[in-house]
Amino acid sequence: MMDLMRTATAIVVLSCISFAGGTLLSSAEHLTEAIVASFLDSIVQPPPRPTGFEELVPEQSIRINCIRPGGQFFQQVSLADGANIQSKIDFSRPITIITHGWTENSNLTQYQQMAERFRRFVPDINVCLLDWQPYATLTYQVAARQVVPLVAEHQSKFLLLLARFHYALEKVSLVGFSLGGQIVGLTGKALGGRIGAIFALDPAGPLFTIPRDVGPRSRLTRTDAKYVQVIATCRYELGVGQLIGTQNFLPNGGFHPQRSCVSLTVTGGEIREF
Repeated sequence: MMDLMRTATAIVVLSCISFAGGTLLSSAEHLTEAIVASFLDSIVQPPPRPTGFEELVPEQSIRINCIRPGGQFFQQVSLADGANIQSKIDFSRPITIITHGWTENSNLTQYQQMAERFRRFVPDINVCLLDWQPYATLTYQVAARQVVPLVAEHQSKFLLLLARFHYALEKVSLVGFSLGGQIVGLTGKALGGRIGAIFALDPAGPLFTIPRDVGPRSRLTRTDAKYVQVIATCRYELGVGQLIGTQNFLPNGGFHPQRSCVSLTVTGGEIREF
């Protein structure tokens, strides 16, 4: 796996060097992005879907399920709830929203465990799981370029609904893994950095800082919330390499492989443990 990743990285670097001074820069960037995305598509099972983005409806394909402090079960909340949303969320308490990554869904054990641990150790908060699974099955280039901004827009509209009923955005914490880390960044950006905190777990680097940096207006950055914490375990590979958080935690320097981790997918599991 490491040899394959290094080969792909070498292709990216050589492509960038070859076109860096020429008039074909935009074409080179598009080609290089396609190489990176195709490589990522090739290492996941089942293979991601190349089509279907246009057929999906955000209101049906993006779900937010929340549980109140002391609640017994999660309830789906939506933009259509209006004032009824106050029966599903305790407006007097903080809220934490967890967003999964590419090819995943919120029903995976690691996200259910994360939600349970939040409730166990911080019992007086609302906990929500944002699920964008129908979009997460699309190819990486579609997910990074089209889906991430779409899901971020949906989440920001949800938070604006809370704010309309006088919920303070400073009480909101957003947690995101991989592409979810970029989603929470764009969500905070859309809200002018008023979110209380963002916790980005290995925010995705490919097509955000690799093969080129798209810039802070199009990716996670330290101004997207009042506090932005980044935990990195695979810098410059599947994760962002730059230190873009208010605080950046770098186990073993933030580079893959991590202790007891052979594959990048295992590293992804360990970052959620952190």
